[in-house]
Amino acid sequence: FPICYSFVCWFQHRNFLKSNSKDVESSNIVFSKRNTSTTGPQVLRLFSVGATDGGDTFYAKICLQEDGILTLATSNSSSLSFSGLDVNEDQWHHLAVVHSKPNALAGLFQASVAYVYLNGKLRHTGRLGYSLSPAGKSLQVTIGTPLTFSRVSDLSWKLRSCYLFEEVLTYGFIYFVHTYQSF
Repeated sequence: FPICYSFVCWFQHRNFLKSNSKDVESSNIVFSKRNTSTTGPQVLRLFSVGATDGGDTFYAKICLQEDGILTLATSNSSSLSFSGLDVNEDQWHHLAVVHSKPNALAGLFQASVAYVYLNGKLRHTGRLGYSLSPAGKSLQVTIGTPLTFSRVSDLSWKLRSCYLFEEVLTYGFIYFVHTYQSF
């Protein structure tokens, strides 16, 4: 997996951040408390990079949880979560995640910097451990939720115009794509 990457996509969802139970408003997000004792929480996996053997090993993943928190993870023990994103249902949202390691020679688990852009605007920045994939191993990039992690629910979602770049995209480029590729 490269030292830096940028993932860009458009997504839309329905029946994700709400249910028939009482809605609660927090940080411009409407979400619901669900009984998850038997079904587990809803997770919309937008992007992941993992081993081709079908196991649980992954090197990067971006997930939106039903409480409106976007999580960027580079391993089971290293993740960065962002709240306060305004991701209303039935609307297209442009998401760009830029993740880079400032110095490729400084060690495998040196902190890297992640930038989250939503609808053309920088919303969050944070430091995250960077995990490189083993040399010579094949990787599998998955757009959306892999079948092994999906479950039957009322959730429906769409991903459109997904791009993975092996470079750090600039704010100007992200803003341009958001503005001129609107749905």
